[in-house]
Amino acid sequence: IEGGEYNGSGCGARTTKGAIYDPVANSWTSVNPPSGWGTISDAGGIVLPNGAYMQTSCCDNPAHAALLNSSTLTWTSTGSGKFDPYDEEAMALLPNGKVLTVDAYTQTGTCGRGSEIYDPSTGAWTGAGNVSNQQADCNSNFPSFEVGPLVMRPDGTVVSFSGLTTGTTGTSIYNTAGNTWSAGTNIPSVGGVPYTLAD
Repeated sequence: IEGGEYNGSGCGARTTKGAIYDPVANSWTSVNPPSGWGTISDAGGIVLPNGAYMQTSCCDNPAHAALLNSSTLTWTSTGSGKFDPYDEEAMALLPNGKVLTVDAYTQTGTCGRGSEIYDPSTGAWTGAGNVSNQQADCNSNFPSFEVGPLVMRPDGTVVSFSGLTTGTTGTSIYNTAGNTWSAGTNIPSVGGVPYTLAD
């Protein structure tokens, strides 16, 4: 486990603390963050097909990602070419071993519908096309710059849930066979209030 958005006193107490659990010894060992990282906070992490753990930083610009060597507890930088910081973004492991994310547009001064794919063999991110409907909450009067969950499904598609905090919240579906996005269903309102899946 790495990071934490509300560690300490009050909202925004971001941390780079971490630890790894050994189920055989039933013990935890502290893990230092990658060198030079200011925050991990609520950034994502994911286990790659080769068993390597990839951790991202929430708020560093340019964006940071690193792979953990679980034997030596050391980090190796990865993730070149990322469009925006990893803050508030979810990640999904695709059947081909690559990782998909939908951009939240934090610290960019822009808003859009972009998505990206990470290739462990190159250590680089490349564009994965535009989602079919707005997923990042980056265009409201008070944007949160958050997206909702990103879920790999058994049928080979990934569903992205919108993080919009106003208006209609919808889903976008990524087809891993064709590497294309299509519109999914809208999320219903609850009691007349749009149901948001941000964060």
